[in-house]
Amino acid sequence: MKTESEAAPSSQKGLLAADNDPDTLWARTARTRYLKTIAFALLPSPVQRRLVPSGFKASRLHPTAYLDGLRGLASLSVCLLHYTSNFAPRLNASYGVSDDKMHSSPLQLPFIRVLYTGRPFVHVFFVISGFVLSLKPLRLARAHNYADLHTTLSSSVFRRGLRLYLPCVASTFVSFWFMHNDWGYPPLVKGGFWPELAHCFHELWVFASQPWNWDRRQDPPYDGHLWTIPVELSMSMLLFITITGLSRCKTWVRLTVTMAIIWYTLQCKHWAPAEFLAGALIAEFGLIQDEYKNAHAVALDPATDVEKDSDEFQINLPSSTKNAIGKAWEIFWWCQLVIALYICGWPTAKAHEVPFFRWLQQRSPDNPCPDTFWFIPVSFLIVGACHQLAPLQKILTTPFVQYWASISYALYLMHGPVMHAVYFTMEPVFRMNGGKDGAGFWGYHLQWFAGLFLTGIPIVWASDLFWRFVDQPCVHMARWLDRKCLDKQD
Repeated sequence: MKTESEAAPSSQKGLLAADNDPDTLWARTARTRYLKTIAFALLPSPVQRRLVPSGFKASRLHPTAYLDGLRGLASLSVCLLHYTSNFAPRLNASYGVSDDKMHSSPLQLPFIRVLYTGRPFVHVFFVISGFVLSLKPLRLARAHNYADLHTTLSSSVFRRGLRLYLPCVASTFVSFWFMHNDWGYPPLVKGGFWPELAHCFHELWVFASQPWNWDRRQDPPYDGHLWTIPVELSMSMLLFITITGLSRCKTWVRLTVTMAIIWYTLQCKHWAPAEFLAGALIAEFGLIQDEYKNAHAVALDPATDVEKDSDEFQINLPSSTKNAIGKAWEIFWWCQLVIALYICGWPTAKAHEVPFFRWLQQRSPDNPCPDTFWFIPVSFLIVGACHQLAPLQKILTTPFVQYWASISYALYLMHGPVMHAVYFTMEPVFRMNGGKDGAGFWGYHLQWFAGLFLTGIPIVWASDLFWRFVDQPCVHMARWLDRKCLDKQD
């Protein structure tokens, strides 16, 4: 019989043999590789690109990438609006408006406060959508390519609901899970997991029916910020119908009827159709402008056989006059942008105490929200300026802005649930400064900037993950379903 000292070496040899077993080593290596893959996938995409730049292809900018950049910045402003309203509500008033507890902050100054006003940029979303959704169909209509126009519109109609609603279903379940675990808001119903889940499905069904009643705003209980999605879907369908009906018309007829519909919807106090159709107007005017430039470029090219004095391409103005007109046109749009951004700073509190905004309120149509009326032309001017000003387009197509463009929809869907889930991180900051409402000037600013760090990082991180693992797959799924359901004989 072996002694204890004799048995120990043999057991150690057995362990070493097990460690050196090829199957064990392979399993351990595979497990390590698997964990590394998961850990890398959970990193934000900018960090991934920094660590492994060779593993990513350079993203190619498409012609409307600048509008994607504008959408990204608009989504960021909406996120900052909800953050500021929750954690620093004193900043909702304009600079110079009396506050017994604190002097005005530089963050409340005009143009600076546009960073977190947010509400006008919801309307910018709709004008951008109208532009982007109508650009290709209008280009095909102007080329009289009605076969491809039908294909494009049918595909857009098929995919639009899936593209908008599938990510919302996923984000709603994220909110449901947070509520079930008391992260942020408490559960909406009592009784445990299954009653809560049944309530979540019921609210998703209600949410799916809201496009039929889009102009009666209903904030979904699991994330009130999703109220804009039924509006997006309804107005997208209206836009597709309008383009279909006017696609065979002459250009001047199509433009005239579109402007008449915009006027009609505003008279009926329906702002969203006006904004979608305004986006289509900008798109068509842009196509006309591009055709004009291309035609004259051909006329001036000595390598072409086109005569310079032909009726179609004749240029009667001297170059100095044309340059002056171009410069004046650019200055005009810069001025429009400045005016629009100033109105974008419309305070969410005590707007009537600011003379200019009080003057606008007095001239608004009878509406519970008089600012909504003014956000319609503002959104038109902002998108129009971005379409006309090349320097602005260069800014909106920088890698930094294009990242916000990539995660814009995910950021819009995720910022609410995550913001409330990580609210507890702000409580130590509030206690250090006398509470959310008791902080002084510097303490209040410390709270605002500290909150940007404490809540902003998890919000952007969650949005990045949602974009890669939910939003993009939903887009691919909608395209895949479109291809699979296509009649092969078409």
